[in-house]
Amino acid sequence: MGGAGRNVTAKQILFGARELVHEGWCQGVDARDARGQRCAPWNRDARTWSVLGALVASEGDEPDVRAHSSASVAELGHAVALLAEAAGTRTLQAWNDEPGRTRDEVLAAFDRALALLR
Repeated sequence: MGGAGRNVTAKQILFGARELVHEGWCQGVDARDARGQRCAPWNRDARTWSVLGALVASEGDEPDVRAHSSASVAELGHAVALLAEAAGTRTLQAWNDEPGRTRDEVLAAFDRALALLR
């Protein structure tokens, strides 16, 4: 995960989020712990993440947006926009939670988003 107070780039956010989703992906909530219970995506107990949960978790571990610089918030927005474009959706949460969606499809969307940065 990133770190509070440290500026991260959209590429770092996308890469970190992809790694989290590769580790464990979920639908219906931002993140789940080892027991399958809902938790905050930045929680140390989180074991699976939705697309948005993974993006937030990879941006930093501090839930208070005021602790982040405006540059890192802008980079998170850029990462979200790139992933939405790569997934062909305007609503990442609905896309993530669509019945039949697979982790492989999600990982492929992250790969396309990262390719858009090149």
